[in-house]
Amino acid sequence: MKIVIEHLEDGLWTWVYLEYENISRFLGRDKIIFSNIKSEKWRKVLSPLGKVWSNSILDYPNMDKLIILDPVAEETLEPRHVRDDDLLVIGGILGDYPPRKRTFKFITSRLLDKGVRTYNLGDKIFPIDSAALVAYMIACGKRLDEMEIIEGLEIPLSRESTLVLPFAYPVIDGKPFIHPRLLELLKEEGPLNMGSSIWLEEYLNSKLDNDLNV
Repeated sequence: MKIVIEHLEDGLWTWVYLEYENISRFLGRDKIIFSNIKSEKWRKVLSPLGKVWSNSILDYPNMDKLIILDPVAEETLEPRHVRDDDLLVIGGILGDYPPRKRTFKFITSRLLDKGVRTYNLGDKIFPIDSAALVAYMIACGKRLDEMEIIEGLEIPLSRESTLVLPFAYPVIDGKPFIHPRLLELLKEEGPLNMGSSIWLEEYLNSKLDNDLNV
């Protein structure tokens, strides 16, 4: 059983990359597949984090093995719904508040007549990495109502201002499941700069330097 993240953004933005890296670090690259990665450069960047497919999950040959995690699905995912060889599909989309139902538009609506199963993760809005982790924990036997989840994560920017992320995060070892570097960048630059490919290149370069110095 693996997590498939269908990349649906038109760029590999810093925020997206850090969410991809966060779930890969936690679950291990052998549990993660990135699909719909059209750029050769992006495939190279993501290959250390998981298996990379250039094809979309829409072209997968065994639709009966797919479970689409879609907030608009009628039924909530439970452990009994998942088989050992299933692929849990998450939309690789930066969260919107309120949501714009893009997972349904770009994935679910195109596969409903092909035998895929669709479930939601409750009534909360999760970032990509949190959605993947919650789905994986459910697949491993833990029910949604047994998890500690926080909403409205507050990030202090200064003495006078606080940034509130209106999403839900599972709590792991007493901390919300969010990449530490994402928190740092949000404090340093604010959310508006997080789409910049410049920040991603700087992050990857610093990461490479650190790896070489180990």
